[in-house]
Amino acid sequence: MKKYIFILAIAMILSGCVTSKNQNTSTSTSSDINENTMILYYGETCSHCKIVEQYINENGILKKYDIIQKEIFQDQKNAKEIGERAASCGIKGDIGVPFLYYKSQCFMGDQDIINFFKKENK
Repeated sequence: MKKYIFILAIAMILSGCVTSKNQNTSTSTSSDINENTMILYYGETCSHCKIVEQYINENGILKKYDIIQKEIFQDQKNAKEIGERAASCGIKGDIGVPFLYYKSQCFMGDQDIINFFKKENK
């Protein structure tokens, strides 16, 4: 897992293009975000992110929550933002995706995020 997180950190540093994706395929601003908004940071080629995406789709999560999805491998703004969100949760060092930010809480990794949704939807 540490190797995976390290690789993701390197990919974030090396990314140079600026693109963005959320559930509406448009760039969100901080004014779009309220305390009930979830932000899901992901990488386009991340297999763990695809596991979370599949879980979200199969369990109707997008119908229950306002989730903004932000790609970090190709978008330096989003890569910087995920670092700021992680720091606000006291996470230092390597940060990996998938990464969910909700109500000042951070969840990192597919199982952590899926467990969060399972707990929320009991």
